Amino acid sequence: RLGLHGKRVLVFGSVRTGEESPVVKTIRALWPREDLLFTVVPRHLRRLDRWERAFTKAELSWERWTGLKQGMKGRLLLVDAIGPLFGLYSVAHVAFVGGSLVAKGGQNPMEPAAFGVPVIFGPHMENFENEKQALLRERGGRLVHGAQELIFCLEELLDKETFHQQMAHGALKALEGLCGAAQRQAKWLARFL
Repeated sequence: RLGLHGKRVLVFGSVRTGEESPVVKTIRALWPREDLLFTVVPRHLRRLDRWERAFTKAELSWERWTGLKQGMKGRLLLVDAIGPLFGLYSVAHVAFVGGSLVAKGGQNPMEPAAFGVPVIFGPHMENFENEKQALLRERGGRLVHGAQELIFCLEELLDKETFHQQMAHGALKALEGLCGAAQRQAKWLARFL
């Protein structure tokens, strides 16, 4: 559906209101890299107009997911449907997990990690603290505080294949470390019942 043709996919997943500026700045900074395909997946579809205005202001042309028939013509995709995000993570080279540069508690960073995708997130991961810590501990995730750090981190992952592979491996290792947590908790609770 995307017609990748060797392009590397950067996914900005579950992005929230207030993250338009850093995401658009990041896309503009990396736009000269013609081998990249950018996918922006807003958390709420009612916010699509905000993203379209931000793209227009930055002079970026985009396509909507629902308008794709046989591959993309451009390099920026705005996902205007519920459901494609998990599949997009499966083809991502790197994923930024939204709701984390603004105080929204973040989104699940283990979704891209499940595919061995390096994960980048902001400081507001309160709803996914265990997952964040696992990714940082295993070096499968990176914490950034804004557009400049996000750009730097993405450039490093794009330019250094060994670093990318290490983070991809760390993402999978972090996920494996969290598997079975519910079963371990149930066994622990059963001791007191």
